[in-house]
Amino acid sequence: MKILENVFAETCAEIESAYLRLGHRMGWRFLNSPRITFASNTPIALITLNPGGSAAPPDHGRESSESGSAYIVESWPRGSGPGEAPLQREIRGLFAMLAAAQGSALSGDTLLHQSLAAYFVSFRSPTFRALEQPGESLAFASQLWTRLFKHLDPKLVITIDRRTTHCLVRILSEKFGVAPSVQSFPIGWGKYAADVLSFEAGGSLRTVLRFPHLSRFKIFQRAQSRPDLRPYLERVIAAAARGLH
Repeated sequence: MKILENVFAETCAEIESAYLRLGHRMGWRFLNSPRITFASNTPIALITLNPGGSAAPPDHGRESSESGSAYIVESWPRGSGPGEAPLQREIRGLFAMLAAAQGSALSGDTLLHQSLAAYFVSFRSPTFRALEQPGESLAFASQLWTRLFKHLDPKLVITIDRRTTHCLVRILSEKFGVAPSVQSFPIGWGKYAADVLSFEAGGSLRTVLRFPHLSRFKIFQRAQSRPDLRPYLERVIAAAARGLH
């Protein structure tokens, strides 16, 4: 992978500066994956809104998670085993299905270890509404990721909240000069749906796959959801596979 070492260092310095300037007090975190995944050719990126909680665990890396994907190797919350918190189990289930749908020989955990996982807004808070200066923090994050996507080019971006999705779609629409096509599909949970947003630009495809927040909608551990998810995921991955290999 073509690791963006200088961009990574500059980004962490920018986050620290904005953290102090905006008055945040609960810590910050950039990557939930090793910094080796912060590369121009990493094919899959999982970008979630911001780190939760009111304090940063001392054994969790701030800039990155160098021992592997935080969704696998860390204990969230304290007392549960590594990778066994509800959100971690859902993310791991998602990547297991992605690996299978892609026809990969890799396990879902291996695919997750190799994928970029990051927070859109790096500043920690119990809820987004509790974030210090949420408007200014979101504006900083949008400017930051606009610059980062000049270096990063994942073929598949996965999100689990509408705020992050809205910001990323705007950033990618500006980058590619085209609005995405949108398709919704059921998740086996009442009327709730996920979205596939596809950017066709210059003969290549970039896809944003948005799920409802997986800490509340445990669809990958729920038998009723699997028949709805599998055919759509297989179709999405098949379409994106041109760039994933």
